[in-house]
Amino acid sequence: MLTPLLSLTVWFASIPAAVLYVKTNRGLFAGIAAISLLSAAFLSGPLFPVFLGLALTMLIPAVAMGEGYRRGLPARKVLTAGVIAFLAIFLLSIVITQLLGGNINQLLGSMLREGLSYFPETVTGVITDEMLHEFISLTIMMIPFYFIATSVFLASVTHAIAR
Repeated sequence: MLTPLLSLTVWFASIPAAVLYVKTNRGLFAGIAAISLLSAAFLSGPLFPVFLGLALTMLIPAVAMGEGYRRGLPARKVLTAGVIAFLAIFLLSIVITQLLGGNINQLLGSMLREGLSYFPETVTGVITDEMLHEFISLTIMMIPFYFIATSVFLASVTHAIAR
């Protein structure tokens, strides 16, 4: 159900919501968004929490950017609102993960170790446990950069197409 194509479509997921927010009134937008989320809940079954998280991750920044377009704000302010909204959602995801008992360091480490298991023996034989631990530590330290870069990228793509 979750495919590589999903990562490509996420780049453009905020665009319809931003355009819809600008073109309709707030009440109609809220109704359409609620109906869309409810129909997605019905159709996705057990994967509903994943798709709800993805939908809200894209919907909230789209509303923030759409409000800027509606008010006629300059592009810099609209992009700033979008970046801040995406960053807030990403940081909220870390808080929710921690509250649910997840450990970001362990989750990321296990994902990287699992990903390494798909490489051939010639690659995995060269990588020592110390190298892998260092790589995991560096990756964890880069999370703020990843969040900022992803926020700027998604807000820029949304702005470039939706404006």
